[in-house]
Amino acid sequence: MKRFKNILYVNEPTAEQESTIARAVSLAVNNQADLTIVDVIPTQVVTSGIGLPPGNPISDELRAAEESDRRKAMESMVQSFKERLQIRLEVWVGKTYIEAIRAVLKNGYDLLIKPAENPTWTNRLFGSDDLHLLRKCPCPVWLMKQSEKSNYSSILAAVDFDLTDPLTSEHVLNREILELAASVALSDFASLHIVHAWEALAEKTVVKKRHVAGRRDQLRCKRAGEPQDGTLQAGRGTARMDRQRHL
Repeated sequence: MKRFKNILYVNEPTAEQESTIARAVSLAVNNQADLTIVDVIPTQVVTSGIGLPPGNPISDELRAAEESDRRKAMESMVQSFKERLQIRLEVWVGKTYIEAIRAVLKNGYDLLIKPAENPTWTNRLFGSDDLHLLRKCPCPVWLMKQSEKSNYSSILAAVDFDLTDPLTSEHVLNREILELAASVALSDFASLHIVHAWEALAEKTVVKKRHVAGRRDQLRCKRAGEPQDGTLQAGRGTARMDRQRHL
């Protein structure tokens, strides 16, 4: 069974994080794992947005001041959890997703947790950093909603495979999904459900033929003057038939 041993939490200043921090701490405690929380300062912040080169005295002062402010904010954020777990805090400078991926490669984190961005200016589900992490991060990424629960009661794992053309890569991924889901379920004492969606042989052809047959029946009823909606007319009253389809 896969257990998390080294968890990285990426700070998201634009989101309310009290519940997501609590969830990360709970997961780390239940797995007896190490937890590191990082905050990444955008490069333009420490260069004053005017292209100051790294190492410039003004740039260094801005960086030191910003790092100090960010660290204090994180210390305040985790203050109530210090008795439960020793949490490591770090502040970096750069692009959030790039620095996070570098840290995963360097320190061997086996799970990255991050509050989901809230791109209110667009209709997308995830923000730019979140999409980059989902596509490129070498370890599992867990994006959490702002109203995250501290524990789950029911977990759903979706797997995908093709019995007629099995792929080794699919088997490895499905196994990892099941191991991760089972690990979370065990740590939360939650029920685990596994789902797989499949397409029956010639399903599209069957559905198309049923649709054509249904249209033909409607036209036949229309010509004969019979009701088309499954309603039987008897004098002034009516009785409706329940239609059921079984594919």
